[in-house]
Amino acid sequence: MFDLKYLNQSVMRDETIVCDWDGVIQLIDYKWGQKIYNEREYFKDFFDIDKLITDGQYDKEKIRNREIYDIKTWLAKPNVELTKEAYDKYMNLYLGDNDYYKDLPFLIMAKSLKELSEQKFVKKIVFLSHAPINVETDHRKLPIAEKIFNVGKKGSKFELAVIHGNMLKSEFINKYYPNYTAFIDDRSDIIREVIKNTDSESKSFILPFFYYNKELGLDREYIIKCQRKGITISTYSNDIIG
Repeated sequence: MFDLKYLNQSVMRDETIVCDWDGVIQLIDYKWGQKIYNEREYFKDFFDIDKLITDGQYDKEKIRNREIYDIKTWLAKPNVELTKEAYDKYMNLYLGDNDYYKDLPFLIMAKSLKELSEQKFVKKIVFLSHAPINVETDHRKLPIAEKIFNVGKKGSKFELAVIHGNMLKSEFINKYYPNYTAFIDDRSDIIREVIKNTDSESKSFILPFFYYNKELGLDREYIIKCQRKGITISTYSNDIIG
């Protein structure tokens, strides 16, 4: 389980934790991969479908432990251009399903943040959700956030915040949560981006240990540079609950 020790002990007061949802709170990839596999006859001209299977069966562990975050990039066949129609179909497997999050597995951070919210030093926990269109909230995640984290209810420390279009997470944080004390994301490139473009000194950055995040842990020069600024970077095992 995620441990409080991963938060920077020097700033454990009025904590505002900003946390990604996809890949941190719920695992979105099994379902997306299964949808691609179900449409394999269509996508076989663009994607290497064999990367989704083992012994002729759809393999969840291959999806979970893939090296590259973006399935489209991971599966794309070399020198094969993905048509707009194919790209739209690929994206619609995720964006076009209003019930996408309904039955997704929860990850250990969901449980850990609920427990963390009961601590007096935690002021606010903000979930970030990207929306491709200008909507006030993410209607797919909101029912889950309301049910599991009491978002919108009196006394809840949890919020669900929507980032529109191509706005970077650092831009959104600078605009709405510049005094955050901890940031959680499942991608090392986004961790780096937020460290670089926000007031990150003496703050904590936490990410699950995945194979595709190993480059950050191996960059000792970068880690030491961050440590000199009081920046803590920690990883944890991103286990599924249940």
